[in-house]
This record gives sequence, structure tokens and C-alpha cells, in this order.
Amino acid sequence: MEDFSAIKEVLERWKVSGELELRKLTGLNINSWRDYFKQEITEIESLLDSAVEDAHERLAALLSFAVVVARVRPFIAAPLLRYFSDIKGLIHKLAVNLGVSDTEVTIGFPFTIEMTFSIPTSKPSK
Repeated sequence: MEDFSAIKEVLERWKVSGELELRKLTGLNINSWRDYFKQEITEIESLLDSAVEDAHERLAALLSFAVVVARVRPFIAAPLLRYFSDIKGLIHKLAVNLGVSDTEVTIGFPFTIEMTFSIPTSKPSK
């Protein structure tokens, strides 16, 4: 498996500062992104039983980052969409673990992803 340190470094800096260092991603091709997304989805899924909030945060960051990068490097949308079924399943599992009643995923073009969770509120008991 490939070393994804460049993607992870750019992602972490982007999460903290909002700065996107695209030059560090220059050498990555579509297969690199495909492998990275597959690895991230697998790692996020492994967090579902033990740290569901961390899994949710990590998935939201991954999808947001992918959208931002895809605006300037549109080719990365294709490898992410390759795993749409896996992402959809992951979102469903997150919803179940978080007690969410309904979820919706919207993908738009130019490339955008929106996750919506409907969280039921209960009335306090008397």
C-alpha cells in the first residue's frame, strides 16, 4: 500500500488553518487517491463500535476535504465516487450508532457532497 503522508499532512493543515497546500499533492495520481479513500473508509468503519463520534468527525472532514480539493483538482471526484456505496453504508451505520432517524446524502456537480442527519428529539417525561 502507498504512503499517504502527503495527503494526511495537507488534510491536517487544512483542518487547522484552512490553507490548502496543493503543491504537496502534485505527484499523486488517480490510483493514489483511490487507495487513500479506500484506506480512510476502512479506518473510519473500524471506529464505529468504539468511537462513533470520532468516526463521524473523521468522515465529515474527509468528505469536506475531498470537495475542497476537487474544486481545483476535479479528477479526484471519480475515485471518491467509486466508493459511494461504501460511504453510503458508513453513513447508515453512523446514523444507527448516533440514534439518528433519517439520513440523506446529496452529491452535486460541480463536485459537492452534503450529508444530512435528522436527529429526533424526545419530550421530557413528566
